[in-house]
Amino acid sequence: MCRLLVIVTLAAGLPGLARAEAHAREWVAGLDLGASIADRGPLAGLDEGPPLYLGVTAGYAPWRWLLLEASGGWLANDGSLAALAGPRLRTGYYPISASLALKAGAVFLQTGVRFDLSPEVGAELRIGGRGLLGLGYAVDFVVGDPVLYHRVFLRGGYWFF
Repeated sequence: MCRLLVIVTLAAGLPGLARAEAHAREWVAGLDLGASIADRGPLAGLDEGPPLYLGVTAGYAPWRWLLLEASGGWLANDGSLAALAGPRLRTGYYPISASLALKAGAVFLQTGVRFDLSPEVGAELRIGGRGLLGLGYAVDFVVGDPVLYHRVFLRGGYWFF
């Protein structure tokens, strides 16, 4: 009797498991557009350029809740380029999900190349099954640079199966 109960329970859970894995093993590509604000502290001058951020992101989702991403972006306020990679954990809800990421990589400043650590929080909406619209916030901690970069951006993208 116990074996029958286990088999029935497993069989009843399989359709739910199939739905949960329906959006796994996918590729995503996106364009980011938003603002980048450099926090230089109270004594710094206002010699910044426009607070514009442009970026591209590509990722692979081996599971519905994990996304392995690589991204690159241009911060217009000081002309720097950032190349980052890292995991993004997201809720498995469809079509709306929230996410937390921790990316690391290089930032190319006018003074040289530095290590960048960038935590990110965001939310995304899947449109029509393959379209993507997201909102994100990230802080760039650049080693050896006293400036904090705050990025707020919209992401538009496409999921490839």
